[in-house]
Amino acid sequence: MKTTRIFAAILIGLFLIGANAIIVKSEIPAKTPVSALKITYKVNVQMVNPISLCNDYYVVITNEWGAPVARPQFYSAHKTVYTFFEPGPAKGKRIATLTLNTVSDPTVCPFILRTTPYILKGNFHVGEVYQFYLFPKLDATSGD
Repeated sequence: MKTTRIFAAILIGLFLIGANAIIVKSEIPAKTPVSALKITYKVNVQMVNPISLCNDYYVVITNEWGAPVARPQFYSAHKTVYTFFEPGPAKGKRIATLTLNTVSDPTVCPFILRTTPYILKGNFHVGEVYQFYLFPKLDATSGD
């Protein structure tokens, strides 16, 4: 009889320890990467002939009305991929461009970079990655 009580007490103790471990584990939130909570845009800037720039540029993603959907990023000729995040889901157009910094003086620099905007349209889903491709080209300024 004494042995049965000891085994019963051990079994109840093990059961309580196991139940406690399950409850504690379920209360700890798992770390979720930022990209799983937002829409991710990757802008690939492919400069054919890397050059030393005399103006400042930003890589920007806007919606169809021209409003940025994420903070613009400073363009560097040594970096090719720029990652942006937007809360989602979203619908409409997303337009990637390379823009001249508004404080740059185009009359000082003999050339500027121009890109054709890369446009994606449709539904943009949280956790998904959308790719954009920009190909900057040199364009001489008319510094009269």
